[in-house]
Amino acid sequence: MRRWAGLRRPRLETHELEWVNVPCTDPVGRLFRWEGEFHRAIYPERRRHVQRILKRGVLQRLVERGLFVETTESPIAVAGFPMVIRTARLPFDVPCDRFPLSCLRDSALNYIDSMIAIAGMGYSLRDPQFGNFMLTGPSRPIAIDIGSIHEGEPTGADIAGLIERMIVPILVSSRHPEYRRLIRQMIGDVPRNGPSFPAHDGPALDRAILSKLAGEPAAALEGVRDLGELRDVTASIEIESHAPNEVWDDPSEWIGALGSAGVEKGGDRRVICLGARNFALFERLEPSGSDCLVVDHDEPGLEHLRSTLKGSAHRILQLDHPINRGFLARAPRCGLLLALGAFERYDHPAALADENIAMSLASFSAKTTFVDVPSGRERERDRYLAALGAGFRTVEPIEIPAQGTLISCSRPRSS
Repeated sequence: MRRWAGLRRPRLETHELEWVNVPCTDPVGRLFRWEGEFHRAIYPERRRHVQRILKRGVLQRLVERGLFVETTESPIAVAGFPMVIRTARLPFDVPCDRFPLSCLRDSALNYIDSMIAIAGMGYSLRDPQFGNFMLTGPSRPIAIDIGSIHEGEPTGADIAGLIERMIVPILVSSRHPEYRRLIRQMIGDVPRNGPSFPAHDGPALDRAILSKLAGEPAAALEGVRDLGELRDVTASIEIESHAPNEVWDDPSEWIGALGSAGVEKGGDRRVICLGARNFALFERLEPSGSDCLVVDHDEPGLEHLRSTLKGSAHRILQLDHPINRGFLARAPRCGLLLALGAFERYDHPAALADENIAMSLASFSAKTTFVDVPSGRERERDRYLAALGAGFRTVEPIEIPAQGTLISCSRPRSS
């Protein structure tokens, strides 16, 4: 993509842009990516509305309270649009149907808090969708859609829409885990980055069943029309959580081996950890300045991990199976991929073959990928090395006495 560093950016034609979520309608403008940032080209008839939101401090109030991503006018000009705005860059764009359930709940809380914050300024929100949020810092949802902001006080219809489209799905997911997967698929039908779950193989969720499931929580919320009361109900939704299934007895030797292999503190800006177990190694490396995406399909384990995150560093959690086509098709590039346990975790009759796992790891196009052969599985060592050689040009085993073998992989053949 062309860059205009040091130059005055010319007016761009619409065919040059990577439009996002094209099938969906936006009342304010069209969303696109440019040089890694989200921009919105504002329709001519909505220019004054957006300018008022900026000049009256409505958006600034939300930004100052940590509810909305920082948004400014963009220096880019797009043919046919009188104004372009841009949002601050966030390191990872996790599909909303892959948010941990607590992040979905906190997205609804953000929406309620935003409505409360701007109600006295004569504004409200009128587009309650999980797709209007991204994750920042310690996996904290933050709003990104300026098109949700409308003039006028909150109405009963605004609150009813919020209950129906955000709060009821969370309540049903919390109380009926057997339908959680399909509810996420329904959530994924309307985000900015599209659905990602494969076909549901559990109970069918037709309108009659959904109505029955939603009946209990909807009845509990039927009389709620005060935003403060609605916030209390939403915040009280219980989320299942437990310590991750896989933990280290003593990771010291592995951490030392990673350091010897050239993993520097803060050396890689973007890091992906496959599973909470690898995130434990990442944290012990004290990677100041690094952004990290943790991908795991153990949802209660991710919820527990999220409860331990502190500070403002980007520690983004994604509920996903890290070795499947759906995730790999949109996996972000990174400098460092920690995938210790990948072969051990997925090496069983129903899992992918060794070479497919290796090729999947190579598809991340990381500068360096680390996997391992734990102690007691030495028989598989040569098999794993051969499989990794099919995915990477450089494969270097590092022996760790009494622990196993750390394998450093670089120069993926797919890049």
